[in-house]
Amino acid sequence: MEVFDYSDLRRTRVVEEEIFGPSVLFEQEPGHEMAGGYISDGAYAELLDKTVIVCADVVFYDPLVKTIYLATRRNLPMRGLWWIGGRVHAGETSLGAIQRIVQRETGLRLDSWRLASLNWMPRYHWSERQQEPRRAGSDNLCFMFKAQISPLEAMSAWSGLDANEYIKGAGLLAYTRSDLSELLDAGRLHPVIWQVYNEIFPSRITRIRNRLAGVIAG
Repeated sequence: MEVFDYSDLRRTRVVEEEIFGPSVLFEQEPGHEMAGGYISDGAYAELLDKTVIVCADVVFYDPLVKTIYLATRRNLPMRGLWWIGGRVHAGETSLGAIQRIVQRETGLRLDSWRLASLNWMPRYHWSERQQEPRRAGSDNLCFMFKAQISPLEAMSAWSGLDANEYIKGAGLLAYTRSDLSELLDAGRLHPVIWQVYNEIFPSRITRIRNRLAGVIAG
């Protein structure tokens, strides 16, 4: 671990497991614990009014058939097709948060080596939210992970979906590029899902552009 020599920050360190893409966690006092955890709907609504809520999301995917798995969320603001995710608690690393969230919402236990960070953190300004007043909206910043899962794990995650968050009858279904393109054209898919799919499975044209950009930059 890297330790800084500044006299007032001698205990500060970089947490190695939290160097993901654009995010680096600096921990001033190793081992210091924060309360984190559950807060009431009323307190959460007030937080939504005044702060940016930090979340962690994961995209399940199958590289063999180039599909991503999406569930159907029942609650605002991410109602409809979405991935698995939730709020990061105070004191948690983003990796620890997504492991907790996945286990809570699907029953799957994912070791850290199975989770890889995407290279960007989307931010959403939602005009509606589940908590009253709904039209006050919410501002969310999200750590994004991807995790390869097998069809058997997808079935297990489907059966374990948290019924308070997801419509279990809609399942955890696999979507191809063609499926997502049709949904996007029909206005039934959030554009971030299309963007994430293309980051995980870049098209041939995108791969060529990236190579050319690398050559020019070099």
